[in-house]
Amino acid sequence: HLAIFYRLLGDYPLLALDVLAHLGTLIAIVWFFRSDLSLLVRGVLGQASPKTTKEQRQLLVELILASLPVVLVGLLFGHRVALFFTNSKFLAVGFWVTALLLVLGRFWRLPLKRGRFFLVGICQALAIIPGISRSASTIVSGRILGESKERAFKFSFLLGLISIGGAAIYEVPQIIRFNNGQAKVALVVIAVSSLSGLLALKTLRRLFLSDRMWYLSFYCFLLGLAAFFFL
Repeated sequence: HLAIFYRLLGDYPLLALDVLAHLGTLIAIVWFFRSDLSLLVRGVLGQASPKTTKEQRQLLVELILASLPVVLVGLLFGHRVALFFTNSKFLAVGFWVTALLLVLGRFWRLPLKRGRFFLVGICQALAIIPGISRSASTIVSGRILGESKERAFKFSFLLGLISIGGAAIYEVPQIIRFNNGQAKVALVVIAVSSLSGLLALKTLRRLFLSDRMWYLSFYCFLLGLAAFFFL
């Protein structure tokens, strides 16, 4: 959506604006999963029961390993990402890939006993391409590979805390060069994306747990057609 509006408006440095919007989403994720994050911290610090401590430390290891693909892709190809944003055909294909993933996540299962978290991380790395939803690709891939609904949903967004936070740090040099007008816009972007992020999380969780998230595939397919023929 940011790529679409950038092509229509084109007034602000896109990658920095994208990161700012996701920074607002980051705040929403922290608030939405505050109980899970508190449990994770207490478990890692050994301030929980032995069983919980073991589970939370294992979760942290999985999150770190699952983050490696997007870190590698970002470091190797991050400077080329802007090329994807300038071509509406790439954007359309990204929306269609998201539509396909949503359908596969509803009807296809390929359970794995080991290593599925790393494959989820690879799917997250694909979302560096505009149009491919980070949350959809990670939630859906986790579900396809055998995760429960609750864990697939939670793992997706805890993983997002690392990748989005890293992207924000990566874009700091560009953000600090904002002029006063852009800085004011940045604050508005963060505030609005935080509020909309909370609403989106609640809605997405409800759709996913009721097996209706795949309905969004129709929207993504139509959005891809619009991007392909009209942008």
